[in-house]
Amino acid sequence: MKLYKYYPITSLSFIIDKQTFRFTQPNQFNDLYDSLPNIKCEALRLKKYEGININQNIKTLFKDEILNKHNANELQFQENIQNKISKEVGVLCLTSTSENTLMWSHYASNHSGFVIEIDTNNQWFQNNFIVKKVVYKNERTKVTFKDILNKQYDFIYEKSKDWIYENEYRIVMPLFGCKDNNNIYTMEFPTNLITNIICGYRMEDKYIEKIKEYLNDDVICQVNPDSTNYKMRERELI
Repeated sequence: MKLYKYYPITSLSFIIDKQTFRFTQPNQFNDLYDSLPNIKCEALRLKKYEGININQNIKTLFKDEILNKHNANELQFQENIQNKISKEVGVLCLTSTSENTLMWSHYASNHSGFVIEIDTNNQWFQNNFIVKKVVYKNERTKVTFKDILNKQYDFIYEKSKDWIYENEYRIVMPLFGCKDNNNIYTMEFPTNLITNIICGYRMEDKYIEKIKEYLNDDVICQVNPDSTNYKMRERELI
């Protein structure tokens, strides 16, 4: 299977020179609901909840999430757990298409950026990553207190149906498996993982030449607007 990732032009050297992926913490995404657990905060006011004895050790674990236990706001509680999860894992977001107009606009510098193509059958990829398709829903799945304690973060792979156009796949990585660059978590990848780099319609020629040099190919791809329909079309760029 081939998957894709959109980038702004400012990330070009990050990909072709450093050959590095960034695993972004969930609380840094542009979707406020991303990895926000649908969980109730009353557990910390009880002695027992969902069959778990709520002892002082558990309360200490969630000390940042307790706030004022007499008036803790439900959303604040959820956001603080989201922040806790963001100290543990990072996410690499991919998609199944390189021809989405909105994604070229939002994530690829208004069509001046680029898209990388990744071969998920690559042995290095299979040895290091587990990729899962995002499920789009109208309602947020309820998360239990036990899920959080057991680090069952399946809700990271769920998003609102508003985002369905992205047709997203995700790789979730523990941050301890990444390189920490001032709270930017990265992982290097081998050259043969990227099978293509697709140029945006508005990409400057100097960057196109850099991509040709990286791919060692005089013929590369560019995505152009269709002359008739509201579609982006991939074509060879000589």
